[in-house]
Amino acid sequence: MDVTISDNMIEFGGHTIDLNHIELRKLRAALRNKWIANERFVSYLDMTGDGYIDYEEFYDLTNQFGLQKAISCDDVFQVMDVFNDGDIPLALFEKCLEPPVETVVPQAKHVREKEEPYPTDLMVGLVAHNNMKPAMMQFVSDNIKFFCRVKLITTG
Repeated sequence: MDVTISDNMIEFGGHTIDLNHIELRKLRAALRNKWIANERFVSYLDMTGDGYIDYEEFYDLTNQFGLQKAISCDDVFQVMDVFNDGDIPLALFEKCLEPPVETVVPQAKHVREKEEPYPTDLMVGLVAHNNMKPAMMQFVSDNIKFFCRVKLITTG
């Protein structure tokens, strides 16, 4: 079955999952906060190699990565287990980790223009390795008041 995303909604096998669902947001935030790339996390999930993630695989990996204080494994798994059969197709899980459209491009509208830059000749360098650009963009967005006041050097 194909997995498609349209207007932040994932379509799979006649079922729909909202990318803005609070449990998916918590999971993405927990991965971002631990600097865990989605691809790395997913690569460890399917221990049996059958293309599906069962609850035990999901629970064990979230425990191994120290995510269980930030998320409810039961709730996150339930959101993605669209067929209620105890298995999540790997392709669906990967799509659920993609950030909703509005978080991909942070907006700085709320920053006041009159804030003075920090008095320094130093610069802040931002480098996102291992497909961590979405996490870096979210970090900058969360700290936009600081980043608007410093000189930046970035890659890409």
